Amino acid sequence: MNLYQIRREFEKANRSAGLNELDSYRDDWINAGWERICELFVIPSLVKTVAIDAVADQQFYLMPLDYSGTEVSLMYLNRRLDPIPDENLKLKYERRTGNRGRVEYWDWQQSIQESFLIVENCTLTNGSKTILMSNGDVVLNESPWVRFDPYMDEANTTADNDGEVDPQDYAYQIEAGTLAGGTSFDLTTEYRGPTGSNFVCRVRPEGQQQFKTYGTPAASEVGAFSMTYPANPRRLYNNSDTPEWSNMGRPIAYMAASLGLEWLHAMELSKTFWGRAMSRVRDLERRRNSSQAQVSDMTIGTTIGRKTGMRSVRTGGNFSRSRGY
Repeated sequence: MNLYQIRREFEKANRSAGLNELDSYRDDWINAGWERICELFVIPSLVKTVAIDAVADQQFYLMPLDYSGTEVSLMYLNRRLDPIPDENLKLKYERRTGNRGRVEYWDWQQSIQESFLIVENCTLTNGSKTILMSNGDVVLNESPWVRFDPYMDEANTTADNDGEVDPQDYAYQIEAGTLAGGTSFDLTTEYRGPTGSNFVCRVRPEGQQQFKTYGTPAASEVGAFSMTYPANPRRLYNNSDTPEWSNMGRPIAYMAASLGLEWLHAMELSKTFWGRAMSRVRDLERRRNSSQAQVSDMTIGTTIGRKTGMRSVRTGGNFSRSRGY
């Protein structure tokens, strides 16, 4: 279901409740509803794996700007890194087990407090990857994450109800090697939002999260870190825009109605639409997960073959250990 159909479902929900107060911020509620669903459930199509370069003797690294802030898995040179959030535990590992210098553990670090570069008067066009500007900094020829700030322009036909040309707080990444003479660069995905010419571009913006490692890489290496994480959903702006899980159309509309009604303190009606959204998402999730359950019950090879999952593995002594497959 695309955004056009989601908008219609949202309007039906409002009419059924005899309301029209939510119409003026319809798309905001829809995007908020989709974001809320992504916070509550794992959306497989939003799970990404990215490679991060290791730098010799460097302890802190940037996380992707579209990281949702939920679960994450980090690996270093094909070895999983274990998160150690407790300060005492960190000291135990460093002092007692001789792990100094070895990259085996990680933790979240304070987010960036100041943007690396600010580029003013950027021209953004809805549906285009190309950003027009005037700046030749070499970082724009790499692949940093960027965010755009809104500005006021009531004469802009794509401005919102408050006269603000607002790209909203969505993350974009620059396509490496696309800086053209200091006048433009390209994004990896097309920009979705109002068209305008006075946007401010923040490169490696404040608020971008970091992680730190206990032990530091001995040498610089391309793609040494591998990070698997759930990303934030992209903005739904154009009629043809489709959520990353296309079956989420009606649940998004119902969740949007629930959030809007909660804002209006219509709590009982909000709970009704909340229940409708949650039940539909859970039904789709249950059907999706059934394929995994079927695979785990399958035998491998002959009819007397083992099942997938945990099995006993003989070791060198008289004991056995369990290993997952």
